This record gives sequence, structure tokens and C-alpha cells, in this order.
Amino acid sequence: MRASVLRSCAALAVPVESGEGFSATRLKYTSQYIEIRVHGFLLKVQWPGIKQETRELKNIFFYPYLKKKQQIMEDLVVAAKIILFVSIVNVWFFRTNRGTQWRAGEAKSMKEEFKLYGLSETMMYSVGFLKVLSAIGLIGSIWFPVLAIPASAAMGFLMVGAIWMHLKVKDPIKKALPAFVFLLLSLFIWLYSTGLI
Repeated sequence: MRASVLRSCAALAVPVESGEGFSATRLKYTSQYIEIRVHGFLLKVQWPGIKQETRELKNIFFYPYLKKKQQIMEDLVVAAKIILFVSIVNVWFFRTNRGTQWRAGEAKSMKEEFKLYGLSETMMYSVGFLKVLSAIGLIGSIWFPVLAIPASAAMGFLMVGAIWMHLKVKDPIKKALPAFVFLLLSLFIWLYSTGLI
């Protein structure tokens, strides 16, 4: 019986490994069960005599679809990082002294906006430094993934602060729209980087 199960498992594992490009196939054989792991996918067969036999096969035949889906997710995350980086650099280096439809109240510059919030110029430079640093961390995380979680968390926290400031001065909701979009992008990056999505 055991030999036939082993042959069946081998017959399943070999074409999957050669046909779909798996590189991390493991076969575990004990006195109680055979377990085949291919990346995160599991096939576990317990021997007769065990009280509750289990046979679990997850996603093994859908690997090409899952691989494509994972690539799409990775591309979206990279796009989100680039959007955040370009936007933050644009705001804090090229548009600090320009009025936009997104500035609080009738402010025509970053200094006027922070003054309207009741915040000092020192606070303005501190916030700017943290946002630029977070943006650099996000763009750097494309090559150094370890930076993604702290950088996206910091960016998200700063965007929550930006939304709160708009609400504090009773701005129309649309003026907080960029900060809200950046918050969603930061949350998306954070969730992906922590493995929650």
C-alpha cells in the first residue's frame, strides 16, 4: 500500500515540477504519512490505520494562474511605490511655493498652509523630511524589500496626519483627497509586504 501511494505521489510531483517550473519540491516520508510540499502547496496522505485520514491538495493545478496573479500584484505594488515617491518629491521640492487646489484654505505655499494648521515652520520641515525619507524608503524597497514595511507604515501615519489637519481647519473633503489616496496606497504596500494580501 505504502509503495503504491509513494508511486502515486511521485507521479503527481514530477510533471508539476518539470512542467510548471517548481524549484522547491520536498518529499517527507514517515511511518504515518507522506507529505509533499511544493512552495506553499501541500499534498498530505496519511496511512490507513490513522483515525482520521486527510488528503489536502491546495492550488497545485492552478499554479500558472496564481503565478500570473502574484506577478500582477507585485507590479501594482511597484507602481504604488513609484507614484508615492514621485508625488512626494514633486510636492516637497517643486511645488512648495505654489498654490494648488489641494492646499488648505486659501494657502498659496507650504509655509502658509502649515501656518493655517497652527504648526510652526520647524514642524513643516520635520514633516517634509519624514515624508521624503519615507518616499526614499519606498522606492528603495523595490530593490531592498526589508524597507517596505517601515516606509509604508511611516507614510501611512503621515497621511493620516495630513487628513486630520484638513478636517481640523474644516476644508472641503476634496482637499484631503490626495492624502487619502496616498494613505490607501501606503496601506496596500504595507498589507502586501506583511503577507496579509
